[in-house]
Amino acid sequence: MLSQGHVPSTTSLTLCHVCYKHFKVRQDGTLVRHGGKVKGSECPGSLKHPPSSRKRRSLNVVNANISKTSEDSRVLDTAVDMKSKSSLAEKFFEKSSGCRLVDHGQDERVRKPKLSALVKCKIDQGNVRNAMRILASTDTMAPDSADTINSLKNKHHPAPLDRKPSPNKESTSVTVNPQQIMLCLRQFPKGTSGGRDGLTPQHLRDLTHDKIETAELISAMTEFLGSIVCRGKRHDNFWAKKLEDFKHIMSMMTEIGKHDALVLLTQAAFIPRLSYFLRTSPGPSQQKSDEFNNELRMGFQKIFNVFFDDKGWKQAILPVNIMDINVCSQKKWNEPSLNVSKSKLEELNDSPSDKARLMAVRSELGSAWLRAIPSTACGTRLDNGSIRVSLCLRLGLPVVSGYRCLCGADVSQLGHHGLSCRLGSGRQARHSAMNDYICKLFQKADIPAVKEPAGLLSESNFRPDGYTLVPWSQGCCLSWDVTFPHTLAERYINYTAMEQGSAAVKAADFKNTKYKDLNDNTKVFVPICVETFGPVDKQTQLFFDNIATEIVEKSGDPNDKIYIKQNISLLCKSLIHFVC
Repeated sequence: MLSQGHVPSTTSLTLCHVCYKHFKVRQDGTLVRHGGKVKGSECPGSLKHPPSSRKRRSLNVVNANISKTSEDSRVLDTAVDMKSKSSLAEKFFEKSSGCRLVDHGQDERVRKPKLSALVKCKIDQGNVRNAMRILASTDTMAPDSADTINSLKNKHHPAPLDRKPSPNKESTSVTVNPQQIMLCLRQFPKGTSGGRDGLTPQHLRDLTHDKIETAELISAMTEFLGSIVCRGKRHDNFWAKKLEDFKHIMSMMTEIGKHDALVLLTQAAFIPRLSYFLRTSPGPSQQKSDEFNNELRMGFQKIFNVFFDDKGWKQAILPVNIMDINVCSQKKWNEPSLNVSKSKLEELNDSPSDKARLMAVRSELGSAWLRAIPSTACGTRLDNGSIRVSLCLRLGLPVVSGYRCLCGADVSQLGHHGLSCRLGSGRQARHSAMNDYICKLFQKADIPAVKEPAGLLSESNFRPDGYTLVPWSQGCCLSWDVTFPHTLAERYINYTAMEQGSAAVKAADFKNTKYKDLNDNTKVFVPICVETFGPVDKQTQLFFDNIATEIVEKSGDPNDKIYIKQNISLLCKSLIHFVC
């Protein structure tokens, strides 16, 4: 008889060390679950426990237990190699971080954002030493001198003596003749697939066989392939098709808003496409050129509801920065034409008002509205009346019919009197809109400000347009006053015809004299003077740059500076049609 607790060796039962009963063993070495059918009530002896001899490997230990097999050694070598590479990279960047300095000799507007970003990045990384090194560095770009060139030559090897010469830059036009067409057709391999039209080379070979009359077909193929570099019937048909497409585009432009049409016409429809074809192929005939010119002129007049006289149309089509068309990339190959255009423009505009207008519209704020993308949500879309008046004032075209103003002055067709008349209907609206936008800029920069504060000047009743409640610069709060001097006003025309922005400078001097008591130890006054055609004085330009820098630091978007200038330019144009 067997004693209790003894199991024959023929069975697979094992004694539980908790309940002292025998149960079967699983493959992982644990007993089957027993002691209860509900989860949590089973016998603890049936639960799997890790052996006490096995300890969890620490994650920080890299070489705790190293196997001597070839596979493990290869894995270990890879880990050590990666660790050494990462350490070398860290040492390299740590030593070279002080060398990646800012060029302190470049433009102040470009250097300051870069310097601030680099110092901020280093401090965020905890590398205060390199942050201070970058901030205190005075390194600049090497001067453009012979010593610099010689030092660069010493570092770089000279060109080998057997180096092949550079190809000739003078390009020659490629011509195609019938013999070359026939040779290419005969050299096509048999079974060559055709194009999208299904015409295979074998079909062309059959059509150009020697036994049939093929002179007319070969001539047509030669003319078609050579239409890019030579004139012919196909060449005229090509430009005729482009003219039909252009007429269709101009007719469809009347169905959309004037601001959208202006953007599409100058950036997509006419100038880029025709400029590409004119640069890459022979130009159209004189008759086709006149048709393009007439269609463009009539289309502009129909779309924007303006009338181009000969003088205004010559200004619009000259390749000068009048319609904000960039010709800098073509300056080298088009320099003679550019010089002739500039001289022609000076001949067309010899009066003081025309000279002042041309200098004013080429200012930064005078042209920024042309580069803005129309968007109703962003408030950058101008209405049709503002676009019409802005284009007329920019090109010197008639705006209104002549009439007598309420002040007794005679108003010409150019409509300049309404921009400077004291009884103008839109002057106060434009002034209030600009003051509201400046307050919004302070709000974006987290600078509290109030409009038209009272009590700043105890001895007079003058009140500036706004005042900041916290210091703006050097512990002083900022007060400002907005004004819109007219570029072509009679009291400014003699100055603006000689120098751009003279009207804004004169208006700023008047404002500084008027609010001179606001400049003391606790307050500073800045006049906001924007001419009706766009130019500003230095104080206004500095103010817009500083407030834009504050907004960029808050938002992190460097394009905010561009958006602010575009919004100011659009603001000046949005209310301009009320006074004309």
